[in-house]
Amino acid sequence: AECGEEAIEIVRGETIHLVVFDMHMPRMTGLEALQQVRFINELLPAILVTADATRELMREALQAHVFSVIPK
Repeated sequence: AECGEEAIEIVRGETIHLVVFDMHMPRMTGLEALQQVRFINELLPAILVTADATRELMREALQAHVFSVIPK
């Protein structure tokens, strides 16, 4: 998917087993997209990729039940 909105539509329409989001995407962050995905499939495993893995981001990722945060 090129953006979070497209990823959400894919999850809505197809069987997906894992999502990998970049934190910095056009129009919405990876965490924002994941929050929307959670309404569709709350148990879908998620990985977040980011260039700035701050403590605050790690806390937010933990709250969003991200399986792993991978630094770039």
